[in-house]
Amino acid sequence: MFALRLGFALERNKSRNKRISILKSGASLECEHNPQRYKRMNSRLSHHLGFWHLPALIVAILGSPSPSQAQSAWPASFDIAGGPSRGWGGNYVERSGASLAFMITHRHDHAGTVAFAVGYARFGGNGDSCGLVPGQPAQCLGDFPSTYHASMLFGASHRFGAASLRALAGPALFVGDGSPGIGPQTQIDAAFGVQHVEFAVGYRASLIRRAAGETQGLGDGLLGLRFR
Repeated sequence: MFALRLGFALERNKSRNKRISILKSGASLECEHNPQRYKRMNSRLSHHLGFWHLPALIVAILGSPSPSQAQSAWPASFDIAGGPSRGWGGNYVERSGASLAFMITHRHDHAGTVAFAVGYARFGGNGDSCGLVPGQPAQCLGDFPSTYHASMLFGASHRFGAASLRALAGPALFVGDGSPGIGPQTQIDAAFGVQHVEFAVGYRASLIRRAAGETQGLGDGLLGLRFR
């Protein structure tokens, strides 16, 4: 009895598979012999599917960033720049030097921005020199103190197509050959170039109030590259 039931089930499964094959063959023949009807059916199906999926498609398109947005979505930029430096204040022989600075800027293409900068300005070192202080016993004057700085700057930037303009200001710490000091630092710069690399030019000014009581000024010309 079990063998009869198993055989009947197998025979029924074969019959069902044969009917499915016949239906598939009929659909294929219908497509070949009556292409206009097949085309109308396909058009109706596409219309219904497109109608129901159109809202989701619009949301997906509007919600996804374009390739240009994705490429320019770096959250920060990195500057490396150097140039001539000049010191003011106090009695020194050599006041001209050279500087090098690194800056990381957050949200570099927006109205409000924050930057962290470190740099070094070196003075003298071109041989022995001696200056005399008028009205005082003979004594030699040294070079303006070479200075390291670290600053946190706040400001704004604005982009004009392939170029940008930026202004920053904030507190800075100064250490080096002289006594340590603190004071405000400002920087203005402009940059232009391709999408991720720009040529930058600018000027940085610092006012240093040293622990020894001296007040000095430091100005640095900037010429370098910006990676964004």
